[in-house]
Amino acid sequence: AAALHARKIAFEVLRWGDVAAARTLAARTRPDLVVGTDVGYDPSSHQDLARTLRALAEPTGARVVLVEQRRWTDVLAWLREVMLDEGFVEEEAGEEGPDDDDHRDSSLWLPYGDLVAPPGE
Repeated sequence: AAALHARKIAFEVLRWGDVAAARTLAARTRPDLVVGTDVGYDPSSHQDLARTLRALAEPTGARVVLVEQRRWTDVLAWLREVMLDEGFVEEEAGEEGPDDDDHRDSSLWLPYGDLVAPPGE
């Protein structure tokens, strides 16, 4: 099954804030999902991170999934604020993981205005 999907999965290293490179990548790859893990730990990078994610997601309406480790409550709150200011909306993650704080901070981010319909609609 992995070989079947191998051509549909790609990864790239991007410098946060390089919006031109993100737009070029989005035009070339046409993503429908952008995943970031533990990328919001540094508050000084939040604005650049949000701009980069928007440049990747906006052309195709790709969903952005960020999974963050809870280090400091304020850092997650600041990241959420910057993402919202950049035009993303937050949706609760599907099913919660184990009952501990490390698994409560997964977030699905959608470009502002994207409508999430239940399956089958």
